[in-house]
Amino acid sequence: MSLKLRNEDNPTKTLSMSNETWFSILELAEVYGWNPLGTLTPEWWLQLEPVQSGYDPYDRDGRVDEEDENDRKLVVLEDALNLADALELAFLEYEPERVPAFTQVSLTALAEPEGRTRPSIGAISAVIDICRLGPFLIEKC
Repeated sequence: MSLKLRNEDNPTKTLSMSNETWFSILELAEVYGWNPLGTLTPEWWLQLEPVQSGYDPYDRDGRVDEEDENDRKLVVLEDALNLADALELAFLEYEPERVPAFTQVSLTALAEPEGRTRPSIGAISAVIDICRLGPFLIEKC
């Protein structure tokens, strides 16, 4: 399964990633001091009037039910900016594991321990960028 982060003010600004990447980024941010407030179901989304054409892009089956409600969560401005700050600290201290150039090392020795993966610096940087834009929605893809 994957997630999409969508900027609340500019819905064309999105970032998609796997669940594994997202949760590893959240764990990394918490290590660097992020204390999340938590996500919200946006009030405006629950109170939308159906569009005149009868097609409502936010409501797949003509009604808002618990499953639809859980498909989108809002990360508020303060949480987004604090997440960006924590990830920026992690990014600055992020050190790739170096391998001496002339030694024989098994590729399995370089693999991450099972169950633990580190997000790439590219993924960290992309999440920092979307967080700096302001509040965003987390959507299931």
